[in-house]
Amino acid sequence: FDQRPEQARSTEAEVAYLLQLAHEIFPQVTLSEDNIFATCSGVRPLPYSDGSKTAAISRGHSIDERSVNGMAVLTLIGGKLTTCRALGEEVADRVLAHLGVTRTASTRERIVPGGEKYPTGDNAVESAIQDLAAASGESPDTCRAVWRLIGTQSVAFFSRRKRPSSEETANVAGTDLPRDFVRDIIDMEWVTTLEDLVERRLLLALHPTLTRETLVSLAELLHSARPNPVSVEEMVERACQRLRMFYARRDL
Repeated sequence: FDQRPEQARSTEAEVAYLLQLAHEIFPQVTLSEDNIFATCSGVRPLPYSDGSKTAAISRGHSIDERSVNGMAVLTLIGGKLTTCRALGEEVADRVLAHLGVTRTASTRERIVPGGEKYPTGDNAVESAIQDLAAASGESPDTCRAVWRLIGTQSVAFFSRRKRPSSEETANVAGTDLPRDFVRDIIDMEWVTTLEDLVERRLLLALHPTLTRETLVSLAELLHSARPNPVSVEEMVERACQRLRMFYARRDL
């Protein structure tokens, strides 16, 4: 793939290839494109190689360091999403070495937000969600939807809630997410576009209940929190076009 990474999308040939593999592994199952609800794709950066097979290229990452106009420039080559923590520490060490400073903290001991006191054991998460529902007065489905996005931070969200109006506690159409929770996400994570809110913050792009009505509700919340010249209708249409193009959401 030699285009910009954000332009990557599943091609008809790739879909056909995956269907063929599915038929080979499960010959008793008949699948066709009609059975595909949505698709998604991404680009994994690999270092340049003279080899003809991508499978032979290293999946590791490296940092190229060189001087440009007397300034040290560090460039990440290869790697993947799970590289980010290790990369951050490695780059910090290299930069701090140039500055003669030693790093004093490590992300190895830092818990991912939402993972604090995370329940372990059989049915422990579901039990925690049921307890949260009982304590907050919300439905288990609503607590489960919020937990899915922010983990144990759900407890803090429902605890600090000031019992807003019934309109604010109502769920966004087609989801189990309360409107005031979505407002919090918009404010705390500096969301500025509907696409960002749907795809990255709320993880709804592949959700089967996502509808145009859902997008309208989210766009209205975003527009009220981040006033801009783009109308709600324009926001929704842009999001629909992107979801159709990059996720094959023909239902929108």
